[in-house]
Amino acid sequence: MDARTARLSESLDGLRTAFDADGITLRVEPVDDRQVTLRLLIPDDACAECLVPDDMISEMALAALREASPEISDVRVERHVGSS
Repeated sequence: MDARTARLSESLDGLRTAFDADGITLRVEPVDDRQVTLRLLIPDDACAECLVPDDMISEMALAALREASPEISDVRVERHVGSS
């Protein structure tokens, strides 16, 4: 993981903690200088439908990510059910 990705990932620690409580893993993948993809790895036994909608997750993540990297303007959320 490069330094920028590590910094972006660290900025999401608060959000990550909330997902961890439900067994969901959050991974950050920078696409370019302005876009980030969040991968939610959701185990089969987790309630995927219980998660807040992707647009809300994106807004919460964007606020945190902009503190670490103000040029971020877009966050895409991908859900991967059955992942660990």
